[in-house]
Amino acid sequence: MADVAVSIRNYLLAQSAITDIVGQRIYADALPQNATLPAIEMSVISDVPEMQLSDITGITKARIQLNTVATRRSVARSVSAAIRTCGVAAIKGTYTSVSIRGVAIAETFDTPIYATDGTDDHRYASAVDLLVDYSET
Repeated sequence: MADVAVSIRNYLLAQSAITDIVGQRIYADALPQNATLPAIEMSVISDVPEMQLSDITGITKARIQLNTVATRRSVARSVSAAIRTCGVAAIKGTYTSVSIRGVAIAETFDTPIYATDGTDDHRYASAVDLLVDYSET
């Protein structure tokens, strides 16, 4: 089965507006311990097949959340802005063997991540949620 998250990750890694800030640091699901920041953690929140009366259509809508994590809120927001403006919403076609039919930016929001180790070393996250329609066949 095609992995739409890999396709989106590869697209983002080909965008200099993103890699100029985070390099290759786009991770699946969670940042590694002691990750260099800024970085992006990428999670598939949902993957819902489109239905018709008798069966599924072969088209799926994935909700992919990209959390940009940094030590300063302004940096987290700049990475999110780079994601929103890098052309990801215009993707159509085959990327890493996945037939992407369309991408929409569903939501963006900021979230503080408080230190749990007793220090004042806070992190900041700015999230971008993408809705990706793709063909499973």
